[in-house]
Amino acid sequence: MKKIGLLKQFLKGNGVAYVAGLIFMIIGQLLSLANTFIIGVVIDSVIGEILPEGIAYKGLSLLGGKEHLMQNLWICGLVLVLFSVINGIFMFLSRKYSAIASEGIAKKIRMDLYEHIQNSTYLYNVNIKTGDMMQRCTSDLETVRNFLATQFQDLLRCIVLIIATVSIMSNINTTLTLAGFSLIPFIGLGAFFFFKYVSKMFLMADEAEGAMSTVIEENLSGMRIVRSCATQSRETEKFIKSSIDYRNKDLKITVAFAWYWGLSDAICQMQIGIVLVTGIYL
Repeated sequence: MKKIGLLKQFLKGNGVAYVAGLIFMIIGQLLSLANTFIIGVVIDSVIGEILPEGIAYKGLSLLGGKEHLMQNLWICGLVLVLFSVINGIFMFLSRKYSAIASEGIAKKIRMDLYEHIQNSTYLYNVNIKTGDMMQRCTSDLETVRNFLATQFQDLLRCIVLIIATVSIMSNINTTLTLAGFSLIPFIGLGAFFFFKYVSKMFLMADEAEGAMSTVIEENLSGMRIVRSCATQSRETEKFIKSSIDYRNKDLKITVAFAWYWGLSDAICQMQIGIVLVTGIYL
């Protein structure tokens, strides 16, 4: 609840733009699915002999009926282009307003961090590690901005696509829908437990990076002291030790992601195979 309250605080003044970006993204995704639906109707009901129903029937009637469209297939192509252009406009607006909101939130966080540092006590500044402070104000802030600008949108996009696709496909063929989404729960659970596990590794790597940044900053700011005290070898050894520690922890994350993406891609390919085999026997 504390994290949600903090997010609401930073969204003040940027919430309208961020919500607008999410709404435009949802509309754009639904329009992208409409293109697939239009192609299916053209193949099945305009070129083929399957009788259209519901919204497909209304759409064909609005465009002049099957016979008219058979003689003027360019109209179907024009409709596809029109939907693609509208989809592109909505996706552009989605990215634009999400970027405006995320940059506004990032600026607000920067200002709050600056105010916090300026108003902090002498004891706080003496005890805190400079590298950690630098990291909180740079790479960690960029991570938050990227999450709000793209990653949260991608998560919501996946949810919208799954719900919309299941709704459309279940009206066409229930068996094929079940086959197509049979492995989705395993992919979702795998992603949940993996990212819960890897978050601890990210924290360890983040702390190691902060320690390495502290060593670098201390040596750069105290270069003359290091030289005058002839402690170059000790400081070099300290940097190598912190650098190796960060490299090893970051490498563990890379290996974990390699296993995760490899296995998840294999499961997705299995799902495609299940759909193909099911489609053959239907």
